[in-house]
Amino acid sequence: MDDHKGVTRSDAHHLLVPITGTNLHAIIDAEGADDLFRDAPLPWWYNDNGFGQAYVKHRQKGVRGGLGIVARKIVGAGIGQVVRHANRDRLDLRRSNLVVGGGRAKGQTPDVDPFDATEA
Repeated sequence: MDDHKGVTRSDAHHLLVPITGTNLHAIIDAEGADDLFRDAPLPWWYNDNGFGQAYVKHRQKGVRGGLGIVARKIVGAGIGQVVRHANRDRLDLRRSNLVVGGGRAKGQTPDVDPFDATEA
């Protein structure tokens, strides 16, 4: 993990990823971490959605607000799929803690306006 600044091993199977601007760390599975860092590059933030729920986010082009949710990236959740944290700890991003289901979820809202014919 030398090429990912601040990322350390929690144990043989997990990594601790620093959350920018805080003393917090997210925990992720070590397996597949390089792919995750490519798809959800550091730095990561712990960002409140305005309704009392915070999410670990990363910079993502092509979505409204420019921030993607790391948990959704880990499990490959799409529009209409909800990602829940089984232990309710939103910093616990281990696959075993992330549960995908149906429900009220927008997914990652694209920057493209579906009603703007000039963007088609």
